[in-house]
Amino acid sequence: MFSIPQPPQISETSLVEGCPIVQLHDSDLDIENLLSMLYDFMEYSALPSAHGGVSLLKIATMLRLGWKYEFKNFWNEGLHFLSHDYPDTLEGWDALYQNEFNGINSRLIDNVLFKIRNVSMTLDVIALAYEMGIKSVVPAFYMFLLRYHGGSLAELQGAFESGRRWATFALPETVLESLLHGREKIHDALVELPLGWLHSGTFPTKFEGCTSPKTCDAALSTVVLTVLRESVGSKMRFFTKKQSATELTKDFCKECASAVLTLHHEGRGALWRLLPEFFGLNE
Repeated sequence: MFSIPQPPQISETSLVEGCPIVQLHDSDLDIENLLSMLYDFMEYSALPSAHGGVSLLKIATMLRLGWKYEFKNFWNEGLHFLSHDYPDTLEGWDALYQNEFNGINSRLIDNVLFKIRNVSMTLDVIALAYEMGIKSVVPAFYMFLLRYHGGSLAELQGAFESGRRWATFALPETVLESLLHGREKIHDALVELPLGWLHSGTFPTKFEGCTSPKTCDAALSTVVLTVLRESVGSKMRFFTKKQSATELTKDFCKECASAVLTLHHEGRGALWRLLPEFFGLNE
């Protein structure tokens, strides 16, 4: 902070008790939040356990000014709060949403149940992530929209446009295009990865130890018909929701069900690792 360039000559009117006034060009709110966190120890120490979580505006201050003025603790804390609700691993995503309707896992000011309705807050998160160059949280942002608002293109676009009207931060114009493009890429990969075993051509004999081939053949036919009849948006749950695997395995024998669970899990993991490419984050 002390290295900020100042005017070469300082007049008497620019002094307060003999000390020069440091000119800052940050928003009033960011400065207020920064000073509050710097000098109000009770507020800063209570951030991790604050009732209902932490305000996104305070997280924005931590990231913006933590980076600009090299407050490493603020930057690290802000990044931690942000990445907790938008993890960069499939395991983190599944853990966060394993009990999505109680909100206990969310550390932002809005709990998980509220976030289902509050698209504008998620758009603010992505705007902040783009502003600060934090690409690691971006795939989870898109996953959130696809999970709760991806039933159809019309629903997805409607939720996006509605949320943008109430968003606080400026959103890059390319976000909606990236979201829609990624949705189609995910659907294509979904058929090949988490659901690839459905058209392997050797089921169920490929699963060693099958105890009921006829039953498993019938179960396979049922699952194939179910998946084929569903819309793109509906099929997304087989990627976005870990518990969707139980829909696929419920009628198979124990051995085949176990094999399907493994293939489904491995396929979801492979698909998750492709998300940065699908959403244009590697460009």
